Amino acid sequence: GEILVGIIYAAPLSNILKPEWEQTILDFGYLGLLLLVFEGGLETRLDFLAVKSNLFLSSVIGFTGILTPIGLSILLCVFGFKFNYLESFAMGASLNATSLGTTFAILSSQGKYQLNKSRMRTSLVGAALLDGISRLVIASVIEKLRYLRQ
Repeated sequence: GEILVGIIYAAPLSNILKPEWEQTILDFGYLGLLLLVFEGGLETRLDFLAVKSNLFLSSVIGFTGILTPIGLSILLCVFGFKFNYLESFAMGASLNATSLGTTFAILSSQGKYQLNKSRMRTSLVGAALLDGISRLVIASVIEKLRYLRQ
């Protein structure tokens, strides 16, 4: 519902809102996302993540979420559409987008299942953290590779 309201009121469709109001709403959205991640961090049991089996599970989930889009992009784009490896790698890296805020929003909305103190929540949060950190590293690597190509 929120996305539909944004499409209707904002610039893509009807342009009812002034740009200043759009920026204000965007700033409140970022503040809400920051508070959501903060709340999720307070509710997550990091002692569960210290257990080797949970850490292994988080790593497997995280690396699967990182390597699958990159691998499929390289397979499809290099061998199917004849792009070079750097372009294919960049396309795959742009597809690996697990948001920590989205993970916390989904897990907190499932209150009736008591996921706050579960192994699944800790594993998913650990995977989302690993995914987010690796995306930052991959983005910096892609930027450096871009300069090598010129």
